[in-house]
Amino acid sequence: MGRKRILVVDDELALRESLAGWLERDGYEVEMAAGSKEALKRLKDSRFDILIVDVKMKEISGMEILKQVKANHPNATVIMMTAYGSIDTAIKAMKNNAYDYLLKPFDPIDLSLMIKKIFQEKENASKHRLPEEGVKDQTSNKRRIVQSKSVPVIFDNFPNGNQMPYTVSLTPKKSTDLEKKNLKIMLVDDEKRFILPLKKRLSRRGYDIITANNGMDALRKLKQTSVQVVFLDVMMPFMDGMETLIEIKNHYPNLEVIMLTGKASLEDAVKCLKYGAADYLMKPTDIEEIIQKAEDAFKKEIC
Repeated sequence: MGRKRILVVDDELALRESLAGWLERDGYEVEMAAGSKEALKRLKDSRFDILIVDVKMKEISGMEILKQVKANHPNATVIMMTAYGSIDTAIKAMKNNAYDYLLKPFDPIDLSLMIKKIFQEKENASKHRLPEEGVKDQTSNKRRIVQSKSVPVIFDNFPNGNQMPYTVSLTPKKSTDLEKKNLKIMLVDDEKRFILPLKKRLSRRGYDIITANNGMDALRKLKQTSVQVVFLDVMMPFMDGMETLIEIKNHYPNLEVIMLTGKASLEDAVKCLKYGAADYLMKPTDIEEIIQKAEDAFKKEIC
């Protein structure tokens, strides 16, 4: 893989020097930037495999650095760190493709293990990367499009070899009524006082709603019917939302899953988005927000 290069971006001198020294002892080539402008300048002149970026900086926020890195250096991995953690900021960072979101002070041993894992993932990806002309033939866990005279038919290919086809209209939808007919939502929650009123209200709006009382029930029903969006409670007995999310993404990688919780935590928010959730919402959730998130996820799926 060549030289393994890391850029540490933080306006705190003691922290960036401490991190740089620790990572150099691990054998990495490390550079430091005292702020966002310096970091962007270094990115123009050099290539980095990993950036470790502070969220709060004086010139340009770490979040803006994250966006620019992912737009202009998509192969670089970004780890965000902050002493002022908030769930909203963590969600925003993960949705903008940060690899992780660390709260200061953190154990440098944990960071070392994370970086070792990142480089291992990069090496594995490099070994298994196919020539560009062969990528189109790869259908495992990806979508392939078969053109027909009227509409493209998209097949989701899952590990068990099954294919679930569905069609996408070639013309833009002109009304939300058409979206409602095509959008099937699954609600997964063990609290009847939450799930039943929500189902009733969404059904009144014209949406096709399926409910499940726990993770195992949800996985069983997903084998029987296709849905476009799953709203999944984090805290459930027998199989919690995190375990269910992992199973769903393993078998249905393109299915949009939005997590719900009545006991929000920054760690859970980061973990859910890292495992493939599209979003993380706090209860009680406004029904308009539920509808907007569902329709946004559905539009993203069919684009």
